[in-house]
Amino acid sequence: MSTTSGAFLSLLSERCGSEESASRLLETTAIELGVGTDSLPNLALHAVALVKTGYPLEKIARALSWREFEGFCANILRASGFQVNENLSLKKPRRQVDIFASSASLALSVDCKHWRKTIGEAGLSTFARYQRERSEAVRKQVGNDCVPIVSVVLTLLDERPRIVEGVAVVSLLSLRNFLISIDGLRDLLTLV
Repeated sequence: MSTTSGAFLSLLSERCGSEESASRLLETTAIELGVGTDSLPNLALHAVALVKTGYPLEKIARALSWREFEGFCANILRASGFQVNENLSLKKPRRQVDIFASSASLALSVDCKHWRKTIGEAGLSTFARYQRERSEAVRKQVGNDCVPIVSVVLTLLDERPRIVEGVAVVSLLSLRNFLISIDGLRDLLTLV
């Protein structure tokens, strides 16, 4: 599959039955994600809409670059009211955080994963542990005056949201619901 908006739109139109139906699905998806219709040409938005049609996740993940996926995730967090810093580089120890998003009451240290296949529980635990370590490194850099930091692994795959070793593992499709319900999850999350 070509990684152009046109190729994604053609595939989406085919799956929806018409270009008009595909456009409506894109608009609905953009609204659900809180990004507005100005993001319509974005490949990641097209990918999320394809996920909603049941298109194989592995094919979608292969078609998106990690930069496209991370940029789209950052835009969703911006649209949700967060100030966003992408590709935050830390020193001592050297770490990189895909997205650091902060609001008046909460910060998110986000690792974006658009896996090509489902990850087993052991692999997910490893990713969660590494993300928590990166969040701890962010805390050391920003100091203790900052709001609590929640570690998040954000995925394209449509898996059920869950907490793994104190880290939220959230699919892009459920990100808005996670953000709305995060206060109720604080006891399950490891706040840094």
